[in-house]
Amino acid sequence: MLQRRTLLTLGTTALSLSLVLPTGLRAEEKVPVVATFSILGDMVERIGGDHIAVTTLVGPDGDAHVYQPTPADARSVSEAEILFVNGLEFEGWIDRLVDASGFDGTRMVATTGVEAIPFEEDDHHGEEKHGDHDDHAGHGHDDHAEEAAHDDHGHDDHGHDDHGHDDHGHDDDHAGHDDHAGEKHGDAHDHDHGAFDPHAWQSLANGEIYATNIAATLAKADPANAADYLANAAAYIAEMKALDAEIRTLIDTLPLEARTIVTSHDAFGYF
Repeated sequence: MLQRRTLLTLGTTALSLSLVLPTGLRAEEKVPVVATFSILGDMVERIGGDHIAVTTLVGPDGDAHVYQPTPADARSVSEAEILFVNGLEFEGWIDRLVDASGFDGTRMVATTGVEAIPFEEDDHHGEEKHGDHDDHAGHGHDDHAEEAAHDDHGHDDHGHDDHGHDDHGHDDDHAGHDDHAGEKHGDAHDHDHGAFDPHAWQSLANGEIYATNIAATLAKADPANAADYLANAAAYIAEMKALDAEIRTLIDTLPLEARTIVTSHDAFGYF
C-alpha cells in the first residue's frame, strides 16, 4: 500500500510541475515545414536541424517538373508554417496545390537573389518543341490536385503566396492522367520551362544563396533558435565553398576539348 501511495504522490507531483514549468523547459515543438523537392529538402533539413520537421514532396527518384501531388501532400502543405520552393517556374504545379490546401503560412523562394540564366528561344521545351503539352504541364495536374485535396480533407485551409506551388492531390479515377503519366517517363523535353533555367542549385555559389535565404526565413519564423539556424547555415556554406574549390581544381585539369557534357535534360547550365 505504501508503495502504491508513493507512486501516486510522485505522479501527481510530476503532473503539477509539468503544468507550471515554463514552455521553454518542456520538449521543444518542432516547426513544421515543407520543401518541394529532395535537394531543397536536404538543405532545409541541414540548416533547420532538430528545430524543424521537414516534409519533402518530390523525393530523390521523382521529377519535380511533372510531379502530380497527392491528397497527403495537400494536407502536409496545409499544416506547414513555411513552404520552401525553388521558384523560377520549376514547380509548375505548386500554385494550385497551395490554393487547394488552403496554405496560409510563409512561402520562401530559395532562388531569390540568384542571377538566373535565361533560356534561348529554342530551349523552351514546352513552348517550342512541345507546344501542345503546355496546357497539360501548366494546368492539367493542378485541376485534379485541387479536387483531390478537398476530397481528402474537406476544408480550405490557407491560401496565398506569390510563387509556384505544388499540386499533389488527385483522384485515381481520372483516366485523363494517363497522358501525363506518359510525360513522367517519356522524353525529358516534355518539361515546360519558363523563361529562365530553374536548376540554379547546380552552382555551389548559388547554393550559398539558397542556404542564406533558408536560414533567414527560419530565423524570422523561429527567433528563439535563430542563432542555431545562422550557425548551421555558416557551417554548410563553408562546406560548399570547399567543395566548389575542389570541383574547380578538378575541372582545371581537363583539356578544353574534353569539357563536354552529354545529358538527357538541359539542367547543367549553372554548373
